[in-house]
Amino acid sequence: MQYLTIKYLFFICFILSLSYFVLCEEEVFSHLDLEIKGTWKNTPLIIEASEFFADKYPEKYWTFLQKISCEKIENIKNDIPTILSFAKESDCSSAEVSLLDLALLTRHYSPRVKVQYSKSFNISNNDLNHFIQQSPSEIIHLDNIYNNNGDNSREILYVDITKQSGCNALKQAFKSNKSFILRHVMLTNNEDIDNEQYQMIKEKYMKIDDSKDLISLMGYGVELQIKNLEYKQTADEHSLGNETYYKGVNFIKLKHTFPHLANDLDTLKLHLQQSDSKTEKIKVWEMKDFGTQTVRKIQNSGDDFDSKLSTLLDISHNFPSYMKTLQETKFTEEFKNEIQQQLNNYEEEFKTKNPNNPQEIIRRNAIYLNGLELDLKKLSIFSLFEETSKELKFIDLLSSQYFLTQETVSNLLFKSSTASKDLRFRIPAQLEKHIVWFNNIEKENRYSNFPSELKTMLYPTMWGQMRFVKRNLFNVVYICDPLSTPKAITNILYMLGNIMNRGYPVRIGVLFIPNINEQVDNTKFVDVDLTGNAESSNSVPKASRTVTLPSYNLISLLEGVAKEGDLNTLFSILQSFMHNENFQDYFVIQLRNSVKVPLPPIPNEKLVERYDLVNQLGFNVKSAPILLFNGAIVEPDDPGMTGDQLIFKGIQSQYESIKQIIKDNIITDKDKNLLDKILSHYKAFDRFNGLIFNNPRYDLVSLDGLSSIDILQNIKDEKAIPITHIICMNSLNEKRTQKLIEAAVSHVSETVNTRIAFLSPSKDIGNLLSIHQKYHTKYSPLKSSEKKQTVEQFCSRYFTHNEYGGIMTTNGRVISLTAEPFSKEDFDLLESHENLPASVIDIIKGNDFQSKGVELNQNNIADITLSITSIMKVFNGEIQRRDMDFIHSNKHTTLQSGNNKANLNLVAIIDPLSKPAQKFVPMMKLLRDKLGDNIFIKIHLNPQMETSNLPLQSYYTYVTTNNSIAQFVTKYNDVKGLIFTLWMDVPESWLVESVYSKEDLDNLKLDECAKEKCYARFQLEHFVVTGTCIDDSATPVRGLQLELVPALSANQTVDDITIVMANYGYYQLKASSPNLFQMRLTPGRHSDIYSIQSTKQVDFYSQSELQFSEGSGPSDTTNHFVSVHSFDSPFVRVVVKRNSGMEKEDLLATVEKKKEEDSSWSWFGTKQTQEEEKTIHVFSLASGLMYERLLKIMILSVRKNLKRENVKVKFWFLKQFLSPSFKQFLPEYAKAYNFEYGLVSYQWPHWLLKPQTKQRLIWAYKVLFLDVLFPLQEVHKIVFVDADQVCRADLSELFFDLNMEGKSLAYTPFCDSRKEMEGYRFWKSGYWANHLSGRPYHISALYVVDIDLFRKSYHGDQFRMVYDNLAKDPNSLSNLDQDLPNYAQHQVPIKSLPQDWLWCESWCSDESKPKAKTIDLCNNPMTKEHKLASAKRIIPEWTDYDNEIKELQKNLVEEKSN
Repeated sequence: MQYLTIKYLFFICFILSLSYFVLCEEEVFSHLDLEIKGTWKNTPLIIEASEFFADKYPEKYWTFLQKISCEKIENIKNDIPTILSFAKESDCSSAEVSLLDLALLTRHYSPRVKVQYSKSFNISNNDLNHFIQQSPSEIIHLDNIYNNNGDNSREILYVDITKQSGCNALKQAFKSNKSFILRHVMLTNNEDIDNEQYQMIKEKYMKIDDSKDLISLMGYGVELQIKNLEYKQTADEHSLGNETYYKGVNFIKLKHTFPHLANDLDTLKLHLQQSDSKTEKIKVWEMKDFGTQTVRKIQNSGDDFDSKLSTLLDISHNFPSYMKTLQETKFTEEFKNEIQQQLNNYEEEFKTKNPNNPQEIIRRNAIYLNGLELDLKKLSIFSLFEETSKELKFIDLLSSQYFLTQETVSNLLFKSSTASKDLRFRIPAQLEKHIVWFNNIEKENRYSNFPSELKTMLYPTMWGQMRFVKRNLFNVVYICDPLSTPKAITNILYMLGNIMNRGYPVRIGVLFIPNINEQVDNTKFVDVDLTGNAESSNSVPKASRTVTLPSYNLISLLEGVAKEGDLNTLFSILQSFMHNENFQDYFVIQLRNSVKVPLPPIPNEKLVERYDLVNQLGFNVKSAPILLFNGAIVEPDDPGMTGDQLIFKGIQSQYESIKQIIKDNIITDKDKNLLDKILSHYKAFDRFNGLIFNNPRYDLVSLDGLSSIDILQNIKDEKAIPITHIICMNSLNEKRTQKLIEAAVSHVSETVNTRIAFLSPSKDIGNLLSIHQKYHTKYSPLKSSEKKQTVEQFCSRYFTHNEYGGIMTTNGRVISLTAEPFSKEDFDLLESHENLPASVIDIIKGNDFQSKGVELNQNNIADITLSITSIMKVFNGEIQRRDMDFIHSNKHTTLQSGNNKANLNLVAIIDPLSKPAQKFVPMMKLLRDKLGDNIFIKIHLNPQMETSNLPLQSYYTYVTTNNSIAQFVTKYNDVKGLIFTLWMDVPESWLVESVYSKEDLDNLKLDECAKEKCYARFQLEHFVVTGTCIDDSATPVRGLQLELVPALSANQTVDDITIVMANYGYYQLKASSPNLFQMRLTPGRHSDIYSIQSTKQVDFYSQSELQFSEGSGPSDTTNHFVSVHSFDSPFVRVVVKRNSGMEKEDLLATVEKKKEEDSSWSWFGTKQTQEEEKTIHVFSLASGLMYERLLKIMILSVRKNLKRENVKVKFWFLKQFLSPSFKQFLPEYAKAYNFEYGLVSYQWPHWLLKPQTKQRLIWAYKVLFLDVLFPLQEVHKIVFVDADQVCRADLSELFFDLNMEGKSLAYTPFCDSRKEMEGYRFWKSGYWANHLSGRPYHISALYVVDIDLFRKSYHGDQFRMVYDNLAKDPNSLSNLDQDLPNYAQHQVPIKSLPQDWLWCESWCSDESKPKAKTIDLCNNPMTKEHKLASAKRIIPEWTDYDNEIKELQKNLVEEKSN
């Protein structure tokens, strides 16, 4: 018998070996190809190239278009070498041509071309190839204008330059020398307008050739994660441990045929399964030195940089296949010690906490481009291109025209700064003594609960919370004329009532400014405006001016009561102004008489002196009060802002900077006067001018090309390098100009550090300057190039003809002058504000100009300084760069390319066995391949010297080449028996979905891709526009509805609607394809209460510009356009304000029904129809073919048990996890069983810690985005049902009849009735038992959500806050979708459903099963039985449902084939 057993076993093994002998040979590979298509047609590369020039080098844009050869255009429109030759002919440098090559390879400008095409949505063929008039008064975003002469009269030319007729029409237009706007059009082969160019082209599911005309994308990663098969959850019945087949062998049939061999066959099957798994587990000591062995392997790969870089990329992408090779890689202890010594040089700086496990310290990865650290969390190949092109232009401007050596350029980058000053203003001592202080934080008992130590401000807090101390650290001075407006005095009431009386430790003082009686006796007195200027020739002597009686009485009353400390009386006085706008004297006298305390008189001359001192300071309090917060002006975002709101704005804006100066020990506990110390630190100014300090604008400024200019300059010190102010006078009013010249002369007579140039396009200004011979001279600016420019061209670049003119100053600051003249004091202030750090002057003075063959005087160097500092300000801004040469090269750990003199210098610190290495090493290789010697790359390897876990457990590829296809080529033996989950690593602003795949991408068997190459295709379905929405007090407007509407389309259908989160005011909107959109509030309650005040956008990578500052450039205050013209979608800050009369309206309040017959009104302001009220909404998730199979059965069980009349059911699924085959089947399934469905998607917010496995990501989507996931006007309640659940009851009972008892969530508690599982009920002891405090622990397989209440109570925001805190601990949220709502019950209460609503064999007794309304196939931690096996065993009807669905699918296939 034993002989027969062995005989049959060998026979079976022989048969199996014959089946797979081909796959067991050496060098057999598995192949998987994957690609992503866009939703728009391929765009011609020649037009993409033109958009490159329009964006990066607009001065060469028209030159490039004129170089195009029209005769060959249809053959060369996509020929990259020919296009690059046109660029070379357009006087492009080698670096610029390489940059264009990179842009064309990555299709960087294809979205921009798509937007350009969209501008022709309303034209016909008759409008092509000739000039037409089409109301071009408003230039559309991204428009390019030829021969722009400033004239508003322009014509439009619509052409397809990829057709010979269109190309010739453009060439003809150039000859006309007209001013015109070029608009691109796409034509078909028949030269008709291609209407598909305007549309979003959606692929059909499972169509292999459906996408041939669509653009193929690159710039994304694909990861194949090795799947944990603890519960053996695969869709293939043939691989189940207790099912029929394994590897094509029918083990059940064999056991029937040979029952006496049943046990032996089971043993054989188990042996085969185990041998098919990857080689036995690597021991901890075998993986300990993987970091060192990787460095050794890279260094052994060759002497040249490219070989080492390729090896680094190959190891990081194919680590599972390299493990055995690395284990066998030998190294010496000396080698390891040398690596450790090198790492010690930057050990502390480039270590960090693991974001997924804060208890673990890991190596930090970093990339620096010319010393600028790139944000790896947001970096994509597209944002890297933008940063690279900006740096290339920046360094080229510095080094090409101004005779600077490479050393000087380096010093300017790393040893200088042009950062803006933090503007503070100091009230002079003679005025400060008149401030009435209402409180003193350091002396009053009401603040005794606050600590006194400044360092306590640095202690950590929850997001949004602030710490305060018992010191005069936050100081407010409110300067007002109490009789100017009612609000001037009622603001004091708001400040004292809502700030001081509520115990906020903010010191509040008021400086009352009197109203002066201006006598008229042939003399003039002009009140000084905000700029502190007045154009009066004869001022009234001070002695002849008096304070008006109402003003005198009121100031003496308020100051007298305040100094007496009688706050009750003061409040009574202030409140009397709340509803009384009568400022007549009798009203003030009545108030004065009501006070019983004697009030000392204030001399008239003292009040007049106070008035003059404020005017000299430059503040105009007659039109509006001024609030200084620690010396900084806090301006209202809206006229309706109250005093307390201004103070809160001041706290928000300065809180972090206060913490920083405490951290830097600039202020300490020993300092007596903190305000004085703060003002000294910020070098506070003693004068204000709104023109100088408000809304700074910067531009590139150069005198190069001007033949001669008139300047005023004090040349006492020939070594001084002055800063430069250039004044353009467009309107040469002789009297006004003379005053400005006199002020300038007065200024330069006292300083050698400034020179002032005067230019006038309309008249020779030299005649007016000639009388000041001591300081006036004609000067010919330094010529650093061949370009020429007239005075008119120079001035019109910065100022319109309608303006008086303006000032361009050092740093590139541009100031538009107003009707008010500039005084000598203003010039003093401008010099003080815009003066350069000594380091900048010293660096430029220290440049070796002689080595460049030029002899320069001080004015020549001043010319260079003007140009260089404007370049620095425009391109460098507030950025602090870092010289990475402090990390010295090492023969073991440093890889570097050849040309270290290149304008681009990239330094990377990379852990070679890390996820960032997988993603960013391919980007560096792409830069190396395309930019060549135009970039110097140095990589410092930063390995983990010892590791106890596998650093990488996946294969990865990043798509930069190979025709935009992600290719996996792995040895068959490396992947045999393994199952992978595919993870798409796309840019943050992409939403992609699978549209074609025969394989199960959630349970991918790469070994099966050896027989035939596997292929999958995705589509970039939406660009995600993200941003922050705040009101005019910078507060997130939670619950506000925003919508995105195409602006360039005949169809004004809303693309997407969303609501604003409380978390950071975050929102996201989905744009269907590149286009120009308009941001709007949804009509109804939201637009009734709020209006959009402004929008401002940056690209996704640069979003911090709008999160933490005003950003550069103007806001859109009229159209509120959002331009999606890049693969990195925009980040848009939306500022809204309340409409008049809606100041106190609660956006989230439930609106009462207007009439009984009206349907119920939600807090969103939309009616529910009767049809919607009778629809059950069911939400579920599935990923992988097995769970989709279970999902189909769940749908059928719900539908078949729906008994209530006139009730529909609509299922909602998360689109991004569904397979193409399921999405293809779904419409037919819905039709066959009469249900509706909706597919939703949501991009994971960048600020929320993202799970790194697909399973946890799915769990997170179950609970974290319930408030924003579903259509806002349609879904008001939803029932979540797990995919592996079978419904036995009518869900309408749960949906319509359940009393939620005021709670937004309802879950079923875990069963207690199966006693043998008691040891697995973790919630009954330890931490969970303490935390729950008697509350039940609920199961997440079935729950009900009152979406309206959930949104109104911002429970989604609370879930996200709790998750973000807990997810940082790897030991928390083990069952994320279940643990999170149970943990958060204290903030988000849960109604417990009756136990019979969910039965699960793992936890519930067999006796309770007959009452079950739903049965869930919970994982059993004891048996770990496969879901499909347990489904057939536990649920009798499951197999019937399964067979019914299979029959439907079979019939559909037959119908299709017929």
